[in-house]
Amino acid sequence: MQFEEGRVTFASSTDPNDRLGEYLLRRGRVSLAEIEAALCQQSSGKRLGTLMVEAGLLTRDELVAAVRGQVRAIVLDLFTWTEGECRFLAEAPQGAEDITLDLSLELEQVGTAEAVVAMAAAAAPAAARAVRKTKPGS
Repeated sequence: MQFEEGRVTFASSTDPNDRLGEYLLRRGRVSLAEIEAALCQQSSGKRLGTLMVEAGLLTRDELVAAVRGQVRAIVLDLFTWTEGECRFLAEAPQGAEDITLDLSLELEQVGTAEAVVAMAAAAAPAAARAVRKTKPGS
């Protein structure tokens, strides 16, 4: 997760299910064929979201909304972990993100672990809720 002045501005994951293409596919926003076509163009060094905007599959606003939803889901999923690893860096890693967010998760309203799990489940579409992700160390 990336923070700026205490606010989440970005998050990433090593879980392939958390990738933007998977996120958009689960929500029915793009087809598998559209993702594969965009991925074939990724050798240009551009990010998948940029390629999808250039191909007319998403508008810039839709991309930002999708990244916001993707990051929110990644952050909420962290609260379901029982163990894992983290590092703290004083500055953003090289290759800082083009899209940064001011993501408010209303965490002060979350009182219990059960509430966090319910929030994470609500952030996922119904078809994805039955799938349990493997966490580090599981």
